[in-house]
Amino acid sequence: MVSGITWPDGDPFLQRQNEPSIAVSTRNACHLLAGANDYRTVDLNFLATGETGDAWLGLFKSFDCGASWQSTLLPGYPLDKTPEGIGSPLKKWNAASDPVVRSGPSGFFGYSGIAFTRGTNQGQVFFSRFLDLNNKENGSAATGAVNTNADPIRYLGTSVIATGSARRFLDKPWMAIDIVRGGGGCTLQVPQPPPNGVVTQSVAVGNIYVAFTAFNYSQVGVLLSSQILFSRSSDCGTTWSTPIILTANDDDNDSLNQGPTIAIDPRTGFVYVAWRRFATANHRDAIVAVASISGGHWFTPAVPVITLPRFDPNHPLTGSNGPFSFFDQGTSGTSMRTNAYPSLAVADSGSQEIPGQIYLAWSQRGVGPNGEARIMMVASPTTLTWPKPFPIDNGPLSDDIGNSFARGHQFMPQLAFSGGKLVAVYYDQRIDHTRGFYTPNVPFQPDPSDGRLYKEDRVPEGELPANPGAVFTSFFDDWGLTQRRHTIEMMLSQAVPGPVPAFTPAVRVSQYIFGLRGDVSNPSQLQQLQENPPNLPLFANGSVPFFGDYIDVAPLMMVPTPSGGWIFNTDANPNQAPVFYVAWTSNQDVRPPVDGNWKHYTPVGAGGPSVFDPTQPRPNCVSGQEGMRNQNIYASRVTQGLLVSSPQTLKPLSPTLQRTFVVLVQNLTPANRTFHMTIANQPPGGFASFTAGINNPGAPVTPPLPVTAALDVDIPPYSGITRPVFAVSSSRLANITVNVVETTPAPVNSGLARFVAFNSDPSSPLTLLNPDGSTSGDVGIVEIYSPSTTDPTIFNPNAPNPNAPNPNGPNTGLSNPNAPNPNAPNPNAPNPNAPNPNAPNPNAPNPDLPNPNAPNPNAPNSVVPNPNAPNPNAPNPNAPNTNITNASIFDAAYTVTNLGNTTGSYHVKLVGNNPGNIPLQLTVNKTNQTPTSSSYENPTGPASCQLTTENHNNVQTLINNPPIVSPVNLNDPGIQDPSSGNATFGFPLRCLSRRAPCPTPSWEPHTQRRLTRLAGRHRTRGVRLVEVCLRRS
Repeated sequence: MVSGITWPDGDPFLQRQNEPSIAVSTRNACHLLAGANDYRTVDLNFLATGETGDAWLGLFKSFDCGASWQSTLLPGYPLDKTPEGIGSPLKKWNAASDPVVRSGPSGFFGYSGIAFTRGTNQGQVFFSRFLDLNNKENGSAATGAVNTNADPIRYLGTSVIATGSARRFLDKPWMAIDIVRGGGGCTLQVPQPPPNGVVTQSVAVGNIYVAFTAFNYSQVGVLLSSQILFSRSSDCGTTWSTPIILTANDDDNDSLNQGPTIAIDPRTGFVYVAWRRFATANHRDAIVAVASISGGHWFTPAVPVITLPRFDPNHPLTGSNGPFSFFDQGTSGTSMRTNAYPSLAVADSGSQEIPGQIYLAWSQRGVGPNGEARIMMVASPTTLTWPKPFPIDNGPLSDDIGNSFARGHQFMPQLAFSGGKLVAVYYDQRIDHTRGFYTPNVPFQPDPSDGRLYKEDRVPEGELPANPGAVFTSFFDDWGLTQRRHTIEMMLSQAVPGPVPAFTPAVRVSQYIFGLRGDVSNPSQLQQLQENPPNLPLFANGSVPFFGDYIDVAPLMMVPTPSGGWIFNTDANPNQAPVFYVAWTSNQDVRPPVDGNWKHYTPVGAGGPSVFDPTQPRPNCVSGQEGMRNQNIYASRVTQGLLVSSPQTLKPLSPTLQRTFVVLVQNLTPANRTFHMTIANQPPGGFASFTAGINNPGAPVTPPLPVTAALDVDIPPYSGITRPVFAVSSSRLANITVNVVETTPAPVNSGLARFVAFNSDPSSPLTLLNPDGSTSGDVGIVEIYSPSTTDPTIFNPNAPNPNAPNPNGPNTGLSNPNAPNPNAPNPNAPNPNAPNPNAPNPNAPNPDLPNPNAPNPNAPNSVVPNPNAPNPNAPNPNAPNTNITNASIFDAAYTVTNLGNTTGSYHVKLVGNNPGNIPLQLTVNKTNQTPTSSSYENPTGPASCQLTTENHNNVQTLINNPPIVSPVNLNDPGIQDPSSGNATFGFPLRCLSRRAPCPTPSWEPHTQRRLTRLAGRHRTRGVRLVEVCLRRS
């Protein structure tokens, strides 16, 4: 998610981010807000004297459904000179961590965390407010050191929920936001991007609930106990109630409680809070829960939901019948910390005032075939009874060859419920100590059953073939391994709710690039080039690992009702398959130090004054030592196979100005599918049509004859199309809904359906703002479409050196076979009291460390991340020649940008002839850039150690063998052409690529001369579909 190269709006020092939290805007489901622990200010190594940069909280935004991200820091960080930062109550603290981000009605977002002074217990639990105005189609989230961001998600301020003291440290909050129940809401004054003024917004935000931990210490710093506290706000987070203690009836004077989670029943508004209680002399290990039927005013007494014995190293794991214990392990030089914190979700009962099923999940040893930890769940039909727990995923994982992998732990679950689906995400070790190798299909065609071009064979490596017992132990620790580090995957499983929901087979959300290596015995074998080893020593000056204590998964939480209210988006809707966003931490971009010493970090780039402390010099980059802190957070979009979206869902309508909304339909399955698109309703005093009316300047628009309210489209696998919706109305915020339903013939048809609603929130602002980069014209009174294309760049996508030794691997083989500290105290001991040198507060028993790794800057995954999915960089799968190595592959790439003031739908045509019937492939990609070091391509010399970027392509359109058309018919926009070869796309920035094998050495320059632009800059008043035509002859 970190995409910039300048501080603070990027990560120029390739530093750490971790523990992400993510939320989806309720005004535009393509607008995302996220947070993470973020070390981007650290440009100095840990020194014997003097301060170094510290952790703060990152602020991440996406305006295209996660295809690209912008980021900066949450206002209030120590060096913040923006008006928002100077006025923040966080400004007096030097560090912050533990983010949780949630969305509410009317585009509202809440962002909570803790801010503190390291080395003391002083700190605060805070709440920051944001509102998505959804009235601008782009905008920079960057602030620099003194400016205000220019995007539509606006920062409203920060309030303090609770303050710690010298003997009380406040730790990790969790949050939930409710809808308005029986009146309420609030009025907000929202500053718009300069030079625009403030806009008033009345939002239907209900109660906001926050729970957090308070660690209590003696006068000499000995931990005495920890309590779970709860506070509520009924005015959009402006003020907060005095925190109440939820653990008061549990003899909490000597109990240790931590890790609260909150869920709200969508029908009744009942509030549920659960947390972990650690074993002490007077208390057993347990997960404890309370419930409130009063909107958080009072709660039931705390009751243990599940109680387990503490792990006993003298009774090792033997099988699936125990011994049972929560899956905890502490921090050491070779093991990351993790504790079995619970996660909650509540189903929709389908009936008002009737509570839904409650689902609680955690990680527990003694359940897998050899006693490994599994994600356990209990489903309660009421607030008082808790039936027998069950594992949600206790079978093996399999590759495409039929190899099965059953051993390994699962941990750190998160639950979400949306659209009648219960989703669980978690880390999984079952394919640890294996590497994926990929074999092309013969013939090289997509597999009819799953669309894959390659079959994956997971080959055991390191200790696994000869000694699996050394790999799969009671803990997830690299100590004792001499050949290969542990690795994990991010997994997802979903179920339909019920007393014991049957979860689908788990799928891998994490994805890695694959290619060729030159340092192996078979350099022509395609293989996985990245791994995610969580135990790398990236913290405390390169001495211990940290991977965060949480991951996250978020759907669209709420939707507007026809009457102007809001409801939770939990009920099953056959016309709206749910979409989820998963965020997690990954070490796949970490580059091990060339000298093998994890303490010898240098930031990338030339030396100079430190950003954190200009009085200190930042060290010069040493090639090979600059990538060892590059931990990132990744995000993945998970769909049921269909995504229907729009870059702009708000446009005030007029009888005289014809507006255009763009509908993007993406088929994210491996099969070719057909869909029927319908405009479900006509706005009053006007029309909504897929074809345009006739503009009459100063007079009402003449409707098209006939109004086109239905279209059919045929979409190839892993591809998408766009269609415009032209709209006129006498009602400024008239609602328009476009339905998309699958019509593929059986047996392929899987009933996919989704819709997108325009102007669905009547509380939205009525004034649109021009996007950044617009050349002219107020979008409030005129729509201008002005695409600009570059001349083609010709290049060979097969690299300069496809056999380069593993450029992306984060070193799953150990630098030191003898472990950093074989005599370290048992890192697996479940001791929640052990101070953690990486924690924001070293006195806190279990604080959440700031660790930066951005949500997947590579394409958001649809359905399941699949390394075999058609790749825009792959050779044409329909090529008659299945020998993919005997001809060069060349791309002609055009960069297309929009200089107009609104998004349009564009049609791409290849014009001319192809007498040799050369196989072609046309792709339209959204390109996202992330920071990296030039040393990865140039390890030595003046070109090394430079901060640069690498591109990540997110495919919108992928067409094999696109049709070549005559230049006679270029003015036909093809709106009603349903064929799969009809290539269309919408802005923002796109890269058009035409790929072909090169039959002769002279073909490349010939192509460069003959591929030209036919459609240049357009400027149109009113509405018109503009084509971008590419000619090849």
